[in-house]
Amino acid sequence: MVLGWASFALMGVLYYLVPKMRGKEEIYSKKLASIHFWATNIFLPLGIVVVTYLSFVVESLVNSGISEAKVMGNPATSPLLTTFLLLFIIGLVAQLIFVYNIYRTLGT
Repeated sequence: MVLGWASFALMGVLYYLVPKMRGKEEIYSKKLASIHFWATNIFLPLGIVVVTYLSFVVESLVNSGISEAKVMGNPATSPLLTTFLLLFIIGLVAQLIFVYNIYRTLGT
């Protein structure tokens, strides 16, 4: 949780300081900043919930006698893994939007 808090604090500082360092009034795109903010704030907690639930499902499957090698191929875990992968990709795209927005602010 501290890492998440520190990451959001760092992003906020960069959104504020980078334009000031370049002598500009604002970031390259407020719309991209908004997309980044909302995508990160929605999909990061959802990903944490999915991973937490997945860990309970995996633990219960292992405790029920299924070998650890077969747990990830189990029909109970497949939708959760797919959901987590989708949330991870959306989160990654949100961070790439952040990097692009900062890069354009520095370069233009």
